[in-house]
Amino acid sequence: MFQFMTSSRIIFGEGALQSSLSIINQFGYSVLLVTGQDRQRAEPVIHYLHNQKMRYQHVAIRGEPNITMVEETAIMGRRFKPDMVVAIGGGSVLDMGKALAAIIPNQGDVYDYVEVVGRNVPLKTKPIPMIAIPTTASTGAEVTKNAVLKSGQDKVKVSLRNPDMLPDVAIVDPVLTYGTDVYTSGRGAMDAFTHLMEAYVCGEPNPLTDMVCEEGLRRLSYSIIPGCKQDNPKSRADLSFAAMLGGMAITNAKLGAAHGLASALGGKISAPHSVITQGWLHM
Repeated sequence: MFQFMTSSRIIFGEGALQSSLSIINQFGYSVLLVTGQDRQRAEPVIHYLHNQKMRYQHVAIRGEPNITMVEETAIMGRRFKPDMVVAIGGGSVLDMGKALAAIIPNQGDVYDYVEVVGRNVPLKTKPIPMIAIPTTASTGAEVTKNAVLKSGQDKVKVSLRNPDMLPDVAIVDPVLTYGTDVYTSGRGAMDAFTHLMEAYVCGEPNPLTDMVCEEGLRRLSYSIIPGCKQDNPKSRADLSFAAMLGGMAITNAKLGAAHGLASALGGKISAPHSVITQGWLHM
């Protein structure tokens, strides 16, 4: 017996963002928009919100999210009262968006709900609707049920995790990854590889996650070099698809030693998550 969870709706392909912006209207008219510091790739969303005369509050984050950041932003979010969260960016941005969607409607602080260093209490209220739009081919956070957060006081990375945190919609448009430098593309692709490989060889796989991992690894093997070095449309699409499959795999199977060690080390040093997982993998 096994189960398989993923985002309620996945829209994948070249031009997916521009062709599916109207889906935002299905969740209301008040948007908490989460991006990275560079909002260039989010401009189509911002332009759409302006044209639709929708209320929105923009939150731009720098680096990987931490528990204090989530708590402070959630206070602002409760005052704004969004109908939904739309997060467009890399894995850190998507994790921040998922965490805010979960924490804004729930009382208490983040430590009540996180694993390891917190009380790990189940969410009392279902998260508000969340749309995840990745701009990197890396973590697969658009189809995972957790948000990875730094705990500064404990110097460790922990997860805020709940099945209801799976995004309501994942819009995966490979065009949004165009222009990403070879270093960022490469470490993102290797992060996806680590997800797929660890889920494939873990102690609790299932037939569906094995199929997902095999297809993801196959796509990576063909596309990792041409997709990271240049904006080859097919290779960029394969990288985005493989990263998404990696997210599906780790949601329904298990991770391994590389990620276990990265959680502890990631809270102590400032290196990106994908760099740490690759370092342990190479060892």
